[in-house]
Amino acid sequence: MTDEKKQEFVNRITNANRTELIVVLYDMFTEYVNEAAAGYEDGAKGSDDSKASLDKANEVLNHLKSDLDFSQDKDFCGRMYSIYSYCQELIAKTIYSGDFSSATEAVNLLKPLRDAFDTISSDDKTGPVMDNVPERVAGYTYGKAGVDEADLSDESNRGYLA
Repeated sequence: MTDEKKQEFVNRITNANRTELIVVLYDMFTEYVNEAAAGYEDGAKGSDDSKASLDKANEVLNHLKSDLDFSQDKDFCGRMYSIYSYCQELIAKTIYSGDFSSATEAVNLLKPLRDAFDTISSDDKTGPVMDNVPERVAGYTYGKAGVDEADLSDESNRGYLA
């Protein structure tokens, strides 16, 4: 994943509420799978970098599974756990068989769930999960890099509180 994409995800995570965090995880999964696709082009069986990206996609699925709260709704969480486990099987199949269509199937399976959580997140009025996050502003600078971010807070305590 590029540094710019990582920074984008960090910014989204620091400003996200509980439901938006799930959307970010789905987006990260899709990004890792899309990143892995290059190693499977033209019938290739996947490069080491592609397999590493799929391993990271699998870690995202592990995180989604561990975030399920079975005390709230056992049936719903059980179904979601099954879906995530099946997607992990599809990722493993991609890694070991070299057939990228399994990873594509996993992305297509999670897309409606991502869209549903995105819709729900607009109704979630809870604030960001992380507190004490400095306000960030992006703009042009005089340097060659173009766009940089600046921290606008005066606070000396920059620790994140979740």
